[in-house]
Amino acid sequence: MFILSGSLVPPVSQSDFRAAIISATEAAKAIAFESIRLSGFQHIKYRSLDGILIVDITTESLNKSDAVELSYELKFLASELHCENHDKVVLNFSHVRDANNAFIEGLLSLQNQVGKGNLFLCEVKPGVLDVLRITHLDRILNICTTESEALEALKKA
Repeated sequence: MFILSGSLVPPVSQSDFRAAIISATEAAKAIAFESIRLSGFQHIKYRSLDGILIVDITTESLNKSDAVELSYELKFLASELHCENHDKVVLNFSHVRDANNAFIEGLLSLQNQVGKGNLFLCEVKPGVLDVLRITHLDRILNICTTESEALEALKKA
């Protein structure tokens, strides 16, 4: 037993604690997805060209809260992609100057949905590239200098 706000709280097993965290995470995801459905994307715009989905990230500086929102938007987009038959995606970072690593989870969800080799990042500025290097994602993600270079690479894939 331990004391929390003057009350005795019984110990919680590790599996119960893990289940509570997963439940809270799923609830947060559901709320975020419903918000996106109701009000649309806040940090991205997307378009399709020759069967390739091009996602423009529109937020200049991804502070922690923006990065978390972007992560949910990318997860939402990834969950919806299978319905639209887009299996090739370009993420254009041309507007983004710097980023917090909180967007990484959404980026990985998107890569898992489209498959390795079918997600390309482009126009990545040094502030974002630093985050990708620190997390070693620059070693596993496809990063191109320009959008046209990414599109050409995906057309060949």
